Amino acid sequence: MGESNKRLSGRMTQSLLSSRIPLLALFATAIVVVVAAIASTGSPDLTLNTSASTEALLAVEPGQEVTASLDDALFAGDFNRKDGPASITGEAVVVTDASGDLILRLSENFRIDRGRAQVVVLRSAEGETVTLGALQSVGGEQDYQLPADTDLTVWDEVVIWDDELNFAYGNAFLEVVE
Repeated sequence: MGESNKRLSGRMTQSLLSSRIPLLALFATAIVVVVAAIASTGSPDLTLNTSASTEALLAVEPGQEVTASLDDALFAGDFNRKDGPASITGEAVVVTDASGDLILRLSENFRIDRGRAQVVVLRSAEGETVTLGALQSVGGEQDYQLPADTDLTVWDEVVIWDDELNFAYGNAFLEVVE
């Protein structure tokens, strides 16, 4: 009786595995199609010139206190992309901290679809880019220190970019706050 149970169990396992293989193949194919669709629908005006990119400048460390408020914003812009394969909302603002350093802050209402290798990038009108660091979170307030010599009349666009998918989730054009 024990031997027949082992044979039955082996046949059931083979049957289950053989019925799941086509399902797993279908699922894997669907994932590849979705990723390819997301990568191919990136807006051409959001293509980053990664050859001009400065990699991985330091983001403000979690827990490091930045006391500037949004009322002290020097530049600000809105993320607004609810169409297409990804969604992003919220604001990008530039403030100064207590020591006078420029900080790019993604607002408390910032939300984005999760990606694989999302980074925060400044982009100039000429298409040059500076990577500020990895996206710290898919939602909520987060701060990134800007290089001391950043001229925000030149570096006037914030882009959330996925290095792995080569895809821009969205952008915010920075304008002077009056």
